[in-house]
Amino acid sequence: MAAMEPPAKRPRRPPAEEHGQPLLRRASSTRFVGRAPSIRREGRKATKLALNDYVHGTIEMGGLEQRIIDTPEFQRLDGLAQLGTAQYVYRGAKHTRFEHSLGVAHLAEKLLRSLNRNQSEHTADERDILCVKIAGLCHDLGHGPYSHLYDDVVIPAFFGPEKMIPMENGTYIKWSHEDASIRLFEQLLAKNAIRLEDYGLGADDKDFIKELINPNKDPRFRRGGRPLSKAYLFDIVNNTSSGLDVDKLDYFVRDAQRVGMQISIDPLFYDRLFQFARVCDVRREDGAYQYTQICYRDKMVRDLLDIFRTRFDLHYKVYQHKTVKAVEFMIRDALLVATNDKEKTITVAGRKTARHPTGRYTIAEAVHDMEAYANLKDSILDAIESSSAPSLEAARRIIHRLRTRKLYKFVDKMRAPDIFASEADGGLSEETIRRDIVNAYREAYPVVAARHASVVSSSSDEAAAVRFGAIPEDLLDDGCSQDTLPDQDAGDGDAEEGEGDSSHLREEDLILLKKTIHFGRGAANPVSRIYFVEKDNVGKGFKIDEERYQEVLPRSFISQEVCLYVKDELKAAAARLAFKAWTDKHERERGGGAGAGAG
Repeated sequence: MAAMEPPAKRPRRPPAEEHGQPLLRRASSTRFVGRAPSIRREGRKATKLALNDYVHGTIEMGGLEQRIIDTPEFQRLDGLAQLGTAQYVYRGAKHTRFEHSLGVAHLAEKLLRSLNRNQSEHTADERDILCVKIAGLCHDLGHGPYSHLYDDVVIPAFFGPEKMIPMENGTYIKWSHEDASIRLFEQLLAKNAIRLEDYGLGADDKDFIKELINPNKDPRFRRGGRPLSKAYLFDIVNNTSSGLDVDKLDYFVRDAQRVGMQISIDPLFYDRLFQFARVCDVRREDGAYQYTQICYRDKMVRDLLDIFRTRFDLHYKVYQHKTVKAVEFMIRDALLVATNDKEKTITVAGRKTARHPTGRYTIAEAVHDMEAYANLKDSILDAIESSSAPSLEAARRIIHRLRTRKLYKFVDKMRAPDIFASEADGGLSEETIRRDIVNAYREAYPVVAARHASVVSSSSDEAAAVRFGAIPEDLLDDGCSQDTLPDQDAGDGDAEEGEGDSSHLREEDLILLKKTIHFGRGAANPVSRIYFVEKDNVGKGFKIDEERYQEVLPRSFISQEVCLYVKDELKAAAARLAFKAWTDKHERERGGGAGAGAG
């Protein structure tokens, strides 16, 4: 019997690149995207990478976009939560600025290609499209830890309310995360040896991309070598006129999906919106000059109003939810302790300079050097929590309260539009209101105030005071009897939560928030800033009178409330009474008003 021959070996399958397709690279961030086989065209620069996004489906990134994405500066966005502190309330909202930035880049390109298909004038060339797409990709590079919390709390606390940052060359710049995005974009290109020239772009295009991220409000003073006939390109990523841009179009849908909120817009809605978009010549209201804007069919006016209404709803239900703000205040206080730490315990690595010879930068100092700033992420809170420095003990206590869900307590709110006026016009600052609340409490309940001045000497005096209303019984119900009162100064130290007298209310116990929510343009109708076209005259833009859609207009485009929080839940009853005393006094002095609890 003949011996059996061994099975023939199967021929080696050649690498994918031998078949004309590139090998797949490992996805740098796999939380939300899957990399599909890319489309190989002639030359490395023409290679497309397909990504599967949970909002927009398949989106494509070209060679330059891929180079930018695969850098430490861009990957940092995966460590910045898109919704900041909202993830502590909406536990499924774990998405980051990484996927949002890809979505903005995708929508920017999609809008421009739709405009090109639907008209022959004012078309964008491939350089324009690539620049706008890159601006969408990089527009959020400059966000700090917990985003707006860093901009509005850490920076003012360290550099002053004007946010003027001293630079190494002796100059000052006004801080904004848009400007930081531009600075980090420049570092991204330089540090990763990305040459825009390799992708058909020049020096003017680099300026153009930076201006798209943070455009000048006056089209005449924009750089980038584009004429006024292409002014509309500056409104795609960051629209300084109406606020309608692809940045918001992406995060409205993305955020709503992640928190489980039903809204009236979705990616299919955007397809329709882009289909009815046109570029038209418009003239400034003073007639000074003519330029271009993206206009929409007049029948879309109600749909556009829905977009701005979605902004209002997201702020009301998510971004400025009362518990989201409570968590934000706690993280704010922890970051402030670390920012003002004289020991400089928490630092990140950056360049060695004359001002920073060790190359270490604190949380606030990192704005001096983009290399250091690129190391700042939301994980800074974990660094504070895991430290053992005595100077950060107060911050660690706050974070422990956050982990154990012992949050700052929302007390009450009141509608009082007059308070939001400028101080010159009779408005009040948050610090003034907080002081007035404590004073109103002491005036309304003088025995409580006297007790802490060692005037009330017996529980019988206190009982009589309760009968006559000088001390609210609520306070005694909290276990705050005369027999258990600490010394007057006991509440002035760094007592743990729950220690001290629950009726002894101090300014530092309270947090006052002047909360404003609007459709995007304050008290004004943002739709009034948008130009429209008619079906038979798509070349001429005009503004629509509100009478044409008055049946869907809100009673007001803005909501303004004064909200009170207390840091110690045991003092919530006292804080609630103090707020009621202040609102009653405010109504008497100002004449009328909605009063406490109005919502």
